Amino acid sequence: MFVSSLGGPGVTCLVRNTYAMNNRTGSFGCCGIGYTGTYTWQAPVGYKCNLKLSVLSIYYADNYLKVLSGKSKQIQSWTRGGTAGASINGTDLRVQFIAKNTDSCDTKFLIQYTCEPSAVHTILNNVEYIVTNQTTGGSGFVYLNLDPLVSELGRSLTVTASTVSYQGLKAPGFYIGNGYLPSLEEYDYTNTTVKNGNSYTFNYVVNNVPDGTWTFAMFSYGKFAQVLFKATWLYNLENLQNDDTQTGLINPTKPWIRQLWLNQTNSNILFEYSREQPGGHTTFLVGTGFIPNLNKYTVKKSTQEASFGEIAFPKPAKDGNNPGLFIVKAITTDATAGFLFRSTWR
Repeated sequence: MFVSSLGGPGVTCLVRNTYAMNNRTGSFGCCGIGYTGTYTWQAPVGYKCNLKLSVLSIYYADNYLKVLSGKSKQIQSWTRGGTAGASINGTDLRVQFIAKNTDSCDTKFLIQYTCEPSAVHTILNNVEYIVTNQTTGGSGFVYLNLDPLVSELGRSLTVTASTVSYQGLKAPGFYIGNGYLPSLEEYDYTNTTVKNGNSYTFNYVVNNVPDGTWTFAMFSYGKFAQVLFKATWLYNLENLQNDDTQTGLINPTKPWIRQLWLNQTNSNILFEYSREQPGGHTTFLVGTGFIPNLNKYTVKKSTQEASFGEIAFPKPAKDGNNPGLFIVKAITTDATAGFLFRSTWR
């Protein structure tokens, strides 16, 4: 667990664990009746944490809370009066808890924490990522996030992984979580591994996949040389056709969006666009491997710059910045906007 128990007679404690995107958060609160003790919180192995202690109430004058560093150094203390909302941040906390009253539970404090693995790797859509044994950390887990964050519903998500020179007490475990870091006890998807010599492979397909942050994890029961991860997100988008001209009509709440999968990226790609009736202006955003928006895009062009324009990708190299996926999004701030769009590759 992320918290240790205070325990003891006359002590009421509440533990809450919740999950947030890319990290783990929770809280721990206690109040005491006639109890004296020290509560110690330490970050779990392989994690880094930020903590906040809040004093909710101290009712009796001889009750107090002290925050200590190490064994005895006092950082801050609270007594009766003016303490509500007082807080202190740190990487670990020791709280000395004194509650001498015997008729109520009016001395209360709350510790809130946010933890994440010391190392979370980021992988791009449809691009292989290699992790070495030196990056697992003390938790035994390897964590990877699919970036950029998916903002549209997907047709499918395929996750593959394979180990190189794995030596362990049992086969490695692979887990997938949506919106949180999966663990041995909690995950959304998993699957059995297939052994091939001294290596293992993992494959899982999630169909009609919801949006959100997707995190992949491997738990090692031993040691290994490498793990090769790959995640391929297929969007529920209409495909562009070669040498095809389309007519679009959009408004501020109804964008136009298309995709082009071109794994053979030795082709020259050309997108052409023009204004059309009705006469609003259109902004074209292109994302390589992701759905673009005004804050993140690979190329941005607008009919306000010129009524006709081109976006060219001459023989784009397939690499970590371009997995062979091009997504075009047309948006407008006018009431309506018409346009013509043609895609060509050879």
